[in-house]
Amino acid sequence: MVRKRLNMTGIMLDLNGFKAINDTQGHSVGDQALISAAEIFRRGVEDLGIVIRYAGDEFIIMINSQDDIDISTCMSNIRDGFQEFNKNSGASYKLSVSMGFCKLNLDAISVDEFLNEIDSRMYEDKKAYYAKNTQVDRRRS
Repeated sequence: MVRKRLNMTGIMLDLNGFKAINDTQGHSVGDQALISAAEIFRRGVEDLGIVIRYAGDEFIIMINSQDDIDISTCMSNIRDGFQEFNKNSGASYKLSVSMGFCKLNLDAISVDEFLNEIDSRMYEDKKAYYAKNTQVDRRRS
């Protein structure tokens, strides 16, 4: 049996400060924040892939490419989408996201290892976010 190589990349995304939105403004506002974030992700991916809600405020994007330009474009589109949302939405909260990506190679790692890798890379980005934004209470996000 010939195994076809998948040319895909996974991006793990986690909303920064989401717990604080739920805790201070209620779950209906939190639900709207999730809907807004999912729409930003969908627009950022364009036709390159699919957005999956993984757990709570974590999402995975699988894009049909391992091209560095495609990956960078997708992630830039998402960051730009959050900036645009924060500037123009009129929402009572600001949204931001931490992201980590890994190119899928099932010949080298299992699906579980792949998920752990993108999760670990996302948390590296989240640590950098909190290092830059020291006023944000990590316990509430």
